[in-house]
Amino acid sequence: MIIEYKYRLKFRNLFDVICGIIILILNIMILMISENLNIFIIITLIFATSAGLIPISLFINYRHNCMSKIVFNTESKIIKIEYQKNYEIINFTDIESVEIYRTERRGLVRLKFDYARYYLINGKNFVVNSLMTNTFFIPDKITPIETDQFYPLIKKNNKRLKTDYQYLFEKYRKLENDELDEIINSEKYRESAVLAAKNILLERKKRITKAI
Repeated sequence: MIIEYKYRLKFRNLFDVICGIIILILNIMILMISENLNIFIIITLIFATSAGLIPISLFINYRHNCMSKIVFNTESKIIKIEYQKNYEIINFTDIESVEIYRTERRGLVRLKFDYARYYLINGKNFVVNSLMTNTFFIPDKITPIETDQFYPLIKKNNKRLKTDYQYLFEKYRKLENDELDEIINSEKYRESAVLAAKNILLERKKRITKAI
């Protein structure tokens, strides 16, 4: 199966931007027609202006990060990242971890600006955002790390939340020993998952030895 990610203008994103523009225009009109502005109105206008700028700035940021086309081939298990003049080929096995950032829900409102950052074993990474797709492809044996943010801006040098090993080590601490053994003896888990399970078992054995 071929999964192609490239820039496509979606109604939901366009709707968010239009709402932001309308909010800004209304704020400007209020400032122009108001003769007496008290502190309460000024604070309200500041918050409203911020609310209007958020979807506009996110749209510009996400559009700027749609300069390439990314193709996942699930049969050959390769990823082709196409730029304007060249392309790059990546194997599924080169992906170490995936972090998904979603916009926090505020009451009944949730902006549709999300993105996934794919970290590679060579230290590089690439991004797929919600202007390119509604869903993010996750390769087998990868457990994505998901987080909600008030303002999920795509940064060039994004600080990594956790390595795949760190995330799995914390997650597997809640498992029983027989469940950890199952992970170790199964072929469907990545090396980082098996290593996390082994180290947790080793840690538990050391505690028992000390207690004795």
